[in-house]
Amino acid sequence: MKKLAIALSTLLLAATISTAQNNVVPPPMPAPPIGNPGMMPGQPMMPGQPMIVNPQTGVLEMPGQMLDPNVGVPVAPPIQLDADKYIKFDNVNVDLKTVKEGDNVDVNYRFKNIGKEPIELLNVQASCGCTVPSFSREAILPGKYGEFKAIFNSKGKVGPINKSLTVTTKQGITKVITFSGNCIAATQLTDVKNPSLNTTAKETATPSVKMVAPTRSTKKIRKQQK
Repeated sequence: MKKLAIALSTLLLAATISTAQNNVVPPPMPAPPIGNPGMMPGQPMMPGQPMIVNPQTGVLEMPGQMLDPNVGVPVAPPIQLDADKYIKFDNVNVDLKTVKEGDNVDVNYRFKNIGKEPIELLNVQASCGCTVPSFSREAILPGKYGEFKAIFNSKGKVGPINKSLTVTTKQGITKVITFSGNCIAATQLTDVKNPSLNTTAKETATPSVKMVAPTRSTKKIRKQQK
């Protein structure tokens, strides 16, 4: 009997251990990262990046969508507005005609707000470091005019001039305007304004003297002088 009791105790202990091993709870899986690791809020996701479920919203972030920096959910990209429906320039290409190399030239632009909401200039970006825009961020009401200028430094720019400015407003309007002309050296500009300086060696040669036979009056004058 004693041996039977020991055997039953051993079997019961083995069964208890086996049950405990089967009921072990695995450790919890780490929560997926919010957003795309290494990605700044508002930065578009590139094709090929993994899609990640946002645990806060349960939204699947698709490649090509943008993240709302405040919530972390995908938002639609900004809408590109038709600039010609909101802003109209008097001249989108200013002709500077002839510019003397080395001069700083003011390029002036005037525009009208033809939309129904105020317009505020956000930035005017030149295509070249030789051009420095200057503008005001004051709101232009519908039907009113605004203006700004850019200073073009022509030093070392001899030849055709073709520059552009990209105008961006706070409302998301983008418009590209240009200016053109011809930059010539100072000596060339002097020759153009004073054609008399363009004389050749033949034109500046000493004129020839034509001999004329003496007349009676000249003979009489000579006798009186003697």
